[in-house]
Amino acid sequence: TSRLSLIKRLNRNELNFEQIVEAIESDPSLTYRLLKTVNSFFLSKAPKIKSIRHAAVLLGANHLKSWLTVLTLQEPNEPFKNEIIVNSLIRAKTLEQLADLIHLRDEKDVLFFMGICSSLDLLLQRPLQEILQELHVDEAIQHGLNGQPCIYSILYHLVIALETNDTNKLKEITTTLNIDLSKAFAIYQQSIEWVVELQKDIKVK
Repeated sequence: TSRLSLIKRLNRNELNFEQIVEAIESDPSLTYRLLKTVNSFFLSKAPKIKSIRHAAVLLGANHLKSWLTVLTLQEPNEPFKNEIIVNSLIRAKTLEQLADLIHLRDEKDVLFFMGICSSLDLLLQRPLQEILQELHVDEAIQHGLNGQPCIYSILYHLVIALETNDTNKLKEITTTLNIDLSKAFAIYQQSIEWVVELQKDIKVK
């Protein structure tokens, strides 16, 4: 689709700022849902967003990619009704907060995007690696989702262990990362609550 093509071009860094804004503005449905989502995302932390240009500036490239990916794949009139998308957002927010916990603050946006990408195979009914390559997703994210030894992979496995309540895996990974298990659980719970708040706040008329 043209929207998936937009995500692909964003990942390739083929578009400059003006082209990104123009591409989003040319799709009224996407524009509306992006503005609704971003306004809810920032809540009281920033002035209400009144344009795609404003949204793009506030979000930055990686978060913009994340939200465009979510909005591209959800049903136009049923925002966040898809359980796969909801779960992707919980993963994304958990990874973002874990980045803070282990002092990877500069990589928060990238890890958020990794969480969004983690369920694309279920949404598109195609192999994940094939989708990630087609969309030109950063290799570090691909390695993390493919289980290759790296910090992204360890964090992703931690999120999966939190989802499945795999106590043995949780103890193993939190020990490896030298983080408190209770903090990991708290982050996961906060992420669920964050998505619940998004669902409450975003209502398409």
